[in-house]
Amino acid sequence: MKLDEWLTEHGLTNKEFGRRIGRSGEAVRRYRGHLRTPDMGTMPLIFRATGGQVQPNDFYNLTALE
Repeated sequence: MKLDEWLTEHGLTNKEFGRRIGRSGEAVRRYRGHLRTPDMGTMPLIFRATGGQVQPNDFYNLTALE
């Protein structure tokens, strides 16, 4: 699930989610809009805060290889 979908589904603002993961609302806006990819320290925070619904691979437009 994409971060934008998760935040919308849970009715959270960028600022509110940023507080939950110890990052600024501006950083969350950039992650949400695919303007920045979360770093290695932030990825686990997002994963845990979303109950594992937003995963590191969700930040990349990868398709399954056949």
